[in-house]
Amino acid sequence: IADQFIRSGAQKHVLIVGYGSIGEAIERRLLPFETTVTRVARRPRPDDNVHGIAELTQFLPDADVVVLVTPLTAETRHLVDDDFLRHMKEGALLVNVARGGVVDTDALVRAKALAAHRAKLTAILCIGETKDEREAGQALAVVKRQLDDSLPEPASAANLILAYEPIWAIGTGLTPTV
Repeated sequence: IADQFIRSGAQKHVLIVGYGSIGEAIERRLLPFETTVTRVARRPRPDDNVHGIAELTQFLPDADVVVLVTPLTAETRHLVDDDFLRHMKEGALLVNVARGGVVDTDALVRAKALAAHRAKLTAILCIGETKDEREAGQALAVVKRQLDDSLPEPASAANLILAYEPIWAIGTGLTPTV
């Protein structure tokens, strides 16, 4: 992906969400590629051309790349949710340099599966529980929640493959069963 961006980076619009010292360093590295950068931080800083987080959704439709550099706080947990993803330009790249909790994983899986469906592709949805969830007897409940929370509306057996890949079994040589 980075290789593609370098070759075609000119004229790309990059939205940096979390414009602090790391966001500034990312911008310095992008500018030689003739990118246009929009800066967003918790609070607007008009003197530095930094927009506040309240304005975020108005910039998403124009961004070719969205770079997340925010800390994980109560305000930023699941910042990237269904609404955020709906506002993003089709085909835009989401780069999460922030903590994982900034992105609602179920919303991201739904958006990817829906994009595959729209492109007439078959989506592969990997589901499974952690070792702690398995040992607590929660495997079926976890898998059901993942299915309920992650499947997009048009999902059917004709356009979706489910893969049971519990985290506890990856790389262990053990055969996962529910």
